[in-house]
Amino acid sequence: MESFRHIGEGGHGNRSTVIFKGGRFEGPKLRGNILPSDGDWETIQDHDGDQQTAHLGTRYNLLAHDGVYIFLKTTSTRTGKKAILEELGDEDKHTPDEYRSSTSEYPSEASFAPNDPANPRNWPLWKKWRIILAITLVDLSNPGGFLVLRFLSGFSSAVTIANFGGTIADLFPSHETGPAMSVFLWAATAGSPFGYFLFSFVAATRGFRGVFWAMLGICGGFWLIMTVTIRETRHSVILARAFPQDATQLAGFSLQRFQKAARNLYQKALKRPFIFLSTDRIVIFSALYNGYLYGLSFLFNSAFNIMFGPEGHGFGVIDVGLCFLRICVGITIGPITWIVPILASALWGWSFYILILVYSASALAGIGLICHLAGAGFPLFGTQLYHKLGNQGATSLLAGFAVLMVPNLFIFSKYGRKLQERSPWARQHVDGLEDEGAGENNGTDLENAGGNGGSIRGSETSVKDEQGMDD
Repeated sequence: MESFRHIGEGGHGNRSTVIFKGGRFEGPKLRGNILPSDGDWETIQDHDGDQQTAHLGTRYNLLAHDGVYIFLKTTSTRTGKKAILEELGDEDKHTPDEYRSSTSEYPSEASFAPNDPANPRNWPLWKKWRIILAITLVDLSNPGGFLVLRFLSGFSSAVTIANFGGTIADLFPSHETGPAMSVFLWAATAGSPFGYFLFSFVAATRGFRGVFWAMLGICGGFWLIMTVTIRETRHSVILARAFPQDATQLAGFSLQRFQKAARNLYQKALKRPFIFLSTDRIVIFSALYNGYLYGLSFLFNSAFNIMFGPEGHGFGVIDVGLCFLRICVGITIGPITWIVPILASALWGWSFYILILVYSASALAGIGLICHLAGAGFPLFGTQLYHKLGNQGATSLLAGFAVLMVPNLFIFSKYGRKLQERSPWARQHVDGLEDEGAGENNGTDLENAGGNGGSIRGSETSVKDEQGMDD
């Protein structure tokens, strides 16, 4: 294959052509000659100069050994910002020979016997999925595939995000959840800017594909650590394992237990978060407040590039990443001495959790839905907002909406108890702290439950009470 031969401006942009000299192909069932042909590389740039679309078309003319003339044509399209296109399709870095389809080198592989095990149609399902995912991950070349993979990635982490509040409730007593919840909330708010700061070094040295490899290594490493070290935390499961029922008592109840489990799954995991989100004032106010803050944290990913990047102050990738570090520092230490924001965050985390104690997982799931919808939606208009209004105008508009969210804090501070009393879900925990000490000593300590029959009965009663509230 020869190098590019630039033709010049075409009807839609710059067009270059590369000539295929020809050659031989040898397959297990077909062989022949590759006739001279050409491939076109065309780049189209839109009006605002921000997006580019690159088209590559290759044509192969094959003459088989039995005199059959075969014509093959492949086309591909890549769309994105200039920086991505420069890595994926710039003619100075990538020539069309790097994009030739492997099936074009061995066209005979397209014909198989119906029962041939080498036929891709006869491959096992796991092999098909493995190859599809491997091809998609190795050479992701279009925004559609990227969005699909990001959706699957976010979908797989949704369960963890929704259940994290309930996990904290299982690990700590209610009056000791403040520090743990504060760490979780700090990670949720500082995670986005800190991730941008950290991966800016990877993107500047390894490219944007290196970022995904780094994310895979970090997430996979933590997954292995948690799989090995974390044990069961749900108290009802621990009680069931500690005091297994006799098999004869379970006879005839398998179908009933299955139906009840399915009903509980629908009630807890799917229905209850939406009920909270549409009826409970505490969850509604929290969702609006946290959703807006969460959306801003992701909007800053594009806003900082505009303000400090090549279009603004001319910073590089690492320099823009360093700008995000100040958000992490501000979230962590605040404008005053370090102990004040730490104490405040602990109280905030405790008060956020104590609003709805038993149903905290469902409440956090409803709030998390709004937060992540805002986190996904805000970046969609961030670039256009800053281009239309400018840095000062767009930032002022966002600040104005933030001011409208401030009264939520005073509402919780002044009317928090009244809101709890009106909520059917949080009403039972208004005076929960006074009763919690007695509840903890009423047969819920597993270490003392084994040698005391009354403790065992108390534990079973607590489980039944919880199941009754869940229904």
